[in-house]
Amino acid sequence: MNVTLSKASPRYATWIEIFGTQTVRVLGAAPRLLNLRGVQKLAFLLDLDALTQEQRSRLVDHLSQEFDADKSEVRAALDRVGLPILEEDLTWAIDMRFLI
Repeated sequence: MNVTLSKASPRYATWIEIFGTQTVRVLGAAPRLLNLRGVQKLAFLLDLDALTQEQRSRLVDHLSQEFDADKSEVRAALDRVGLPILEEDLTWAIDMRFLI
């Protein structure tokens, strides 16, 4: 599902810098309750397969700097657990046919 990055998000500028677009693809049609750094948050998982090579490279660079981690560790973690994007960072539409 495609979602739009919210301009109200404090992470908006970072996401735009990484993805180069305001629209990203996520897995699933609704956010999931995930345990993020010990706190339960609603989040989507980014569809990593939908990223271009350049986007993925910028993402790995950013996460490597953000968490002071080796790029190979970041790549492995992305492959293993994916990347959550907080529900509050996004806007999306739900097809009402799914609710009937």
